[in-house]
Amino acid sequence: MPIISSTVPVQKTTTPPKKRFEFPDIYVILFSFIVLVAFLTWIVPAGTYERQVLPNGRESVVPGSYQVMEQTPVGIMDVVTAIPVGLREASSVVFLTLLVGGAVGVIRKTGVINMGINAMMRADEQNC
Repeated sequence: MPIISSTVPVQKTTTPPKKRFEFPDIYVILFSFIVLVAFLTWIVPAGTYERQVLPNGRESVVPGSYQVMEQTPVGIMDVVTAIPVGLREASSVVFLTLLVGGAVGVIRKTGVINMGINAMMRADEQNC
């Protein structure tokens, strides 16, 4: 008589790996800050201080001169256009940053920085 063995496949129970915190994209962070600050324009009272020019040419706030102003909360379209308007108003800084970043990228790609560091290390070894 043949022996029949009945084996039930054993299923391994594995716990799914824990998800590590993944930092959100910079655009998500930027948009979140814009929305938060736009929301705060509806809550935080608007105001201004008087300013005076000091003898050294710097501006300073006059103590006790705070005055409440009419509140101008930010609307939805202001939130949507905040990034393009900010880029337009700061275009010279943005352009300079891109230009300098591109120049540093080209210099790194050519290996000039590494060659300079290696030359300084060799010169330092010879002086010791």
